[in-house]
Parts: sequence; structure tokens; C-alpha cells
Amino acid sequence: MSDHAADESEGRAGQSPGTGVAPLVFDAAVATKLVLPEELSGRAQALVEAAIEANRRVIGPPLLTVEVANTIYAQRRNDEITGGEADAAIAAYLRLGIETVSPGGLDRAAFAFARAHRLRSIHAAHYVVLAQMLETELWTGDRALLKSAAPVAPWVCWIGDFSDGG
Repeated sequence: MSDHAADESEGRAGQSPGTGVAPLVFDAAVATKLVLPEELSGRAQALVEAAIEANRRVIGPPLLTVEVANTIYAQRRNDEITGGEADAAIAAYLRLGIETVSPGGLDRAAFAFARAHRLRSIHAAHYVVLAQMLETELWTGDRALLKSAAPVAPWVCWIGDFSDGG
């Protein structure tokens, strides 16, 4: 998968080019669950598998890779994982090929959204607003984000609520 710098690379309403299917936005909390054993890692993996089966891209804003790497690094720094586990986790994340996209106006809209709805960070607002701009859902593993955004952003979904129907 590749990076897209402008909304021209997206289909209508963020649909995957040539498929007519909207992508899924993942935040760093969900993406990290794909490469480190954490609570709800199985749900995150099932969601990715469902996305692949439905021909839906998995995407995030450009800060996604930095946030995932920072989480892995923090776990290593705090001796929660070994150096080898950290190296394997970042390599696994990079192999996932999660696209990063940045539609025009994302930064300004994220700042405005965070201010208007008193989100805890601009980082969090980038995920919420990216999903809003692409008219799709954001899947989060961040309880604080869910609590603050869900009342005003019904497209924010809790990874714990995902069911693969099995």
C-alpha cells in the first residue's frame, strides 16, 4: 500500500479506488494490538481479516506510524517487552502496509474539531476527522478517545464491540 498526500487519491467519499467500498480508519491503539499481544488483539485481527475479505483498505493519518512506533518504544523502555520483541513488533507493523492518508484540510479540521469538542489531543482529533472526511468509521482501542468523541462523532467505534459473526 502507498501513502496518499491529497484527497484526489481517494475515490468519492473516501471509497477505495475502483471498489466503491469505504476504507476503515484505525487509530494507533488498534494498530498496536495487531503487533503486540494486548487485550482485544483478537478483535483487531478479526477486523483486519473482515476488511480484507470485504476489499476495504485499512488507513490512518500520517501520524499513525509515529504513534505505533512510540508505543512499541515506550513498552521496550519500560521493560514491558524485550528488544527483540520491539524489533519484531515494528517490523510486523511496517509489513501490515496500513496506508496513511492526508486529505486537504485535515490538520485545520482536526484542530477545529478538538477545540470545539474538547478532545484531549490534536492527535486523537486527526483520526476522528479523517474518518469523518472519508465518511467511514474510526475503530479505536483508546477508551478516553471513545468517551470524549463518541457523543459527537457516532462514526467512532470501540474495537471491543467488533464481532466477526463467529
